[in-house]
Amino acid sequence: MRLRTYHAVVVLVATMVAEALVFWVSFPFEVPYWDVWMFFRVAMLVIALTWFVLLRKEFVQLRYMLTLFLGIWALVVAVWGELLAAVFWTGPVVVAVLNGFYVVALTGVTIGVMLLIRMYRMTISELSEKQRRLIELSITDDLTGLYNARYFYRRLEEEIARSRRYGRPLSLLFIDLDDFKRFNDTYGHLAGDRVLRKVARVLRESLRENDSAYRYGGEEFVIILPETGAEEGRVAAERVRRRIEECSFRGEEKVKVTASVGVVEYREGDAIEDFVRRADQAMYRAKAEGKNRVFLVD
Repeated sequence: MRLRTYHAVVVLVATMVAEALVFWVSFPFEVPYWDVWMFFRVAMLVIALTWFVLLRKEFVQLRYMLTLFLGIWALVVAVWGELLAAVFWTGPVVVAVLNGFYVVALTGVTIGVMLLIRMYRMTISELSEKQRRLIELSITDDLTGLYNARYFYRRLEEEIARSRRYGRPLSLLFIDLDDFKRFNDTYGHLAGDRVLRKVARVLRESLRENDSAYRYGGEEFVIILPETGAEEGRVAAERVRRRIEECSFRGEEKVKVTASVGVVEYREGDAIEDFVRRADQAMYRAKAEGKNRVFLVD
């Protein structure tokens, strides 16, 4: 009797919103972790709901429903394993592919909390675009729009592997803005953020086609220079340093910001940490010799 009541709730909600692309369904009961049969009945309700919507859209074919059932069963197994391990699970599951559309279930389940299921349809291109945006967010620094340090290490590892494989040169620039803490203390952190964004724009404009720039942290930046030896790297570093120096940052008065840049070329056998450390040390040598300059480690 109780199962029929829940089924009626599902059908009622589906009837009201079957013409919409997005809808919510809430099952008003808790899911205790020991009640496997209750959880399986919830999965069957999701099947019923999806079946109803697909019937309304006249998309149902046998192979699609087989895909649908396998998707839901995989959902039950995956969620149950997570619940036993961590007492919480949330995530997307593709439950069907219909005429170029994914049918996706986004679910969240926890012990003692209502189960919410969101079903919606999106085209394959829309799904790919959402995935692309999520990937971009995960590798991008929020403030400057440059790639972040996590992505820097991934890309550097790839470039080192390519350099080893083909015997091609690879150089790295390590850039630090001079006396930036004093700038922040004098003009405030909002002004400092504007400087970081402008420096990031200068770096992007200074890159060649295969170069890539990253915010390493704070006022530190790094640039990967594929197919570039030490001397070419020094020239590129000097170009970046000069363009930063030529920028003016306006608050109540015109202010100049300078940068110290370390340059190193990859050496066979270098671990990725050693490569970055040598670039960092070269940058500190540039600061020790007077700042606003480039230092190349041979």
